[in-house]
Amino acid sequence: MPNVLFSEFGLMGIGLVLILVAAELLLSLSKQLAARFRLSPLIVSLIIVAFGTNLPELVVSIASIQQGEAGLALGNLIGSSVVNITLVFAVASLFNSVKLGNTKTQKNGLILLSCVVIFVTTQFLGVPAKITAWLLLGSTLVAVTYQLLLGINGRKAEDRVFMQLVAKLRKRKKVQPLLKQIIYAVLAAAGLWMGGSLTVASVTRISDIIGVSTTFIGLTITSLATTLPELLTVLTASAHKENKVVIGTIIGSNIFNLTLFPAIIFGFAGSVLISWVEIGLLLAVTCVFVSMLFYFRGKVVNKFASLGLLSLFFVFIATTLYLQP
Repeated sequence: MPNVLFSEFGLMGIGLVLILVAAELLLSLSKQLAARFRLSPLIVSLIIVAFGTNLPELVVSIASIQQGEAGLALGNLIGSSVVNITLVFAVASLFNSVKLGNTKTQKNGLILLSCVVIFVTTQFLGVPAKITAWLLLGSTLVAVTYQLLLGINGRKAEDRVFMQLVAKLRKRKKVQPLLKQIIYAVLAAAGLWMGGSLTVASVTRISDIIGVSTTFIGLTITSLATTLPELLTVLTASAHKENKVVIGTIIGSNIFNLTLFPAIIFGFAGSVLISWVEIGLLLAVTCVFVSMLFYFRGKVVNKFASLGLLSLFFVFIATTLYLQP
């Protein structure tokens, strides 16, 4: 037994290294893509970086559906969304100064809240799975389209300084060729996919050895493991003072977690039973997060607020453990 655990922890370590390297590459790529398409790093992070860091969640969702564990897949997505806010954002703002934007950050926060409300409402009203899938898929398209429009309009307003920097980079030819960016994007996505898959598989096997239910695994252990790309990407970004990447990754990740990926689950696996306690916690945590985006508009998130979010993470873990069948 000790030897098995030791080997699993070793595999998990390899997965973490892959994730860390891919996260660094993804952060560098986000700057290049922002310069190439003349979009704010926030918008690039909301769409490209967020989707890239969410590949492990997508892997878990597809694998769970194939194994007939749709509950595990949805539990993982809900758990990951809560962890993104209460652990990832909390830790990033606790150990590094995260300054919030003045305009697009708040607007995208409202988009996230709207997506969560749609997700919760479909569950509360018992909307048929197929209709729910189409509603959530439509929400994804609306959210991504709106984010792109915000980015394009931002060129003339709040992103003027960034656009001036982009112009200088283009003159100095510091923007990498498109083919090179595509190769880096593929490598970063592959690194996150392999690292996330390896880490998730190892953590799941470790939890099996310890002996806990699949519901608990999905909401806590697997969600923690699949959130590692977001955690490492956000910590890397915050260390480099890339505040827009921090916020964009978290908001974008949660939007995909609660629209696109559940749409896949409901579309292929049908209805899934979820505890109303976890759904309530998801809604409450999102409301707190969006409120913080407005309260600290244009300011650095203070440490007390970060500690408050971190305490909600432990409340979530304790509640899930208490409800474990």
